[in-house]
Amino acid sequence: MLKVSELLKSKIHPLIHGALISRIIVSENNDFFAAVSAYQKSDKVNHDNFDFDTYTNIYVGTLNEMTNSNLWISYDEYKEHYIDCGFRFGGKEKAILIIENDLGISRTSFFNKLYAKLFNDCDWLNDETLNENKKHFIRGFCELRGSIDTQRPLIAMDYFYESTFELGKARLLADYLSVPYYLININFRELQDQYVKGINKRNTQLRLQLNWYVKNIGLINDYKTKIVNDIYMPFGIEKVDSVNYIDMPDKVPKGSDLFLRRLNHFSTKIFGRKLSDNDISNLRNELGFDISSISTSTVRRDKDIVELVRLYTPDECGACKSKYKIEDRTFTHRRTGRPYFEIHHNIALSNNVELDHEDNLVKLCPVCHAALKQGVGVEKEQKDLIEQILFNYPNVNDFAENFFDTHDHNTIVDKIYSSLK
Repeated sequence: MLKVSELLKSKIHPLIHGALISRIIVSENNDFFAAVSAYQKSDKVNHDNFDFDTYTNIYVGTLNEMTNSNLWISYDEYKEHYIDCGFRFGGKEKAILIIENDLGISRTSFFNKLYAKLFNDCDWLNDETLNENKKHFIRGFCELRGSIDTQRPLIAMDYFYESTFELGKARLLADYLSVPYYLININFRELQDQYVKGINKRNTQLRLQLNWYVKNIGLINDYKTKIVNDIYMPFGIEKVDSVNYIDMPDKVPKGSDLFLRRLNHFSTKIFGRKLSDNDISNLRNELGFDISSISTSTVRRDKDIVELVRLYTPDECGACKSKYKIEDRTFTHRRTGRPYFEIHHNIALSNNVELDHEDNLVKLCPVCHAALKQGVGVEKEQKDLIEQILFNYPNVNDFAENFFDTHDHNTIVDKIYSSLK
């Protein structure tokens, strides 16, 4: 059985890496982690020429062959030999990869280390093309738990997250894995009609346009391929190295900024907060839940996130608000009629685009922003300003803890200070 220590020291196959970033399952006593591939029988397809029950072993074999390992086991094998690991599986899990938590770390810390490893050890991530390693990661992230929607051409998966840091993992698809924004849609459970009315509190779902996905990424799972074939009647299917590439007509892009807007709004205005019916109604209107009403203009992510923080966070300096009146530190902007602020990366952006996140951005008055420039302010004063930012904004502190994978306050302050530009 693979150990956490071994996994973190070695090169991780992109499909396994994607599966774990998508969802890490933890055993009851935290002694084991697992990645799973889950799917169930559909009543929408003809099973006369497909043996659903025996296919599981073939599928597990395909995953092992693709990842050059013998790490994947079937659910039946788990029940027979590994049940003492203590996972609460429900039966939809067909392929399981178990990892012994020999380091005794938390699930959050494991995720953080995997996330950091993705940027530090995976050179293929920097390639601008949709290379095969990126495709493997996307398959692990999306297909292994994703289901084929039989009503609309989508591949959909429940979206699990435990913090605002992990919430943003879907950005990887567009920012680093060459998936166009307009193909991605996310629908948060707190804003779903049935959830609000208490009828059906479904999980948040992440969904990708099926036509593009099966044509460019393909499907490993022959049963999911059969669903696509029976429901959507594609032009043709070509199997290359155990991947089914399915030829479906290209769809006209719609709603290119919908995914980004929803993710940003959810992180800053919804996640972890109690919302009234009126709050939910207003947010649904802001987010444009009718996808056809959204503009198809190209999104510039940097500008969107900066404007999100500028518009929707309080008009106060994140560093000196408890010490000075804002009118003594800045001026009223002529165009907006609001106090002027500069948007500051708490952890300096450098070359890490993943730090361009709303929970790493704070409003600062011009004085504090200038004082935090490298080589301008003295060390003690700069560290005092950093501490005030972390104290004033728990979401910023939480992001820094996750990014640096530590809860030690002094270590975080030192690392942020060292990153100043």
